[in-house]
Amino acid sequence: MTSNVERRSRLTLGRLNGLSDGVFAIVITILVLGLDVPRGHDFTQEGVIGFLAKIEYQLLPYCVSFTLIASYWVLHHVILNYMDRCNRTFVWLNLAFMLPLSLSPWVTGIRSEYPSNRNVAVLFGMVQLAIYLMLLVIWHYGLKSLTRRSEEHTS
Repeated sequence: MTSNVERRSRLTLGRLNGLSDGVFAIVITILVLGLDVPRGHDFTQEGVIGFLAKIEYQLLPYCVSFTLIASYWVLHHVILNYMDRCNRTFVWLNLAFMLPLSLSPWVTGIRSEYPSNRNVAVLFGMVQLAIYLMLLVIWHYGLKSLTRRSEEHTS
């Protein structure tokens, strides 16, 4: 039987999921706030297409980043739903996953500002790779340590 102190200090997947969803929501919000609104656009004369043409250098990196972040959220959601419990290591791995995730708006902004710079493209790719690799680490650790199947293999 667990004591009240153990029950209160237990890490839960619900809290971890809530934190993760909050970080994803903030990252996506900051991402869209990075889109500049050109001044002095005459929608009557130049129209919406003309407006989108003025910000096209921002739209592609934004759409790519949004799609990647949405994909990471789906994968992360599936991973957390597969886990039966959580521990400190799993929490810290998730926090390590959120570090490069939180850089997504920043590298997207740099990519928009310097669209043809190879070093910027490499930086953008490295951040995306770090996010994906951390998802793989979380999945591997969780599968090995935090599912009913992991208990069956250790018994």
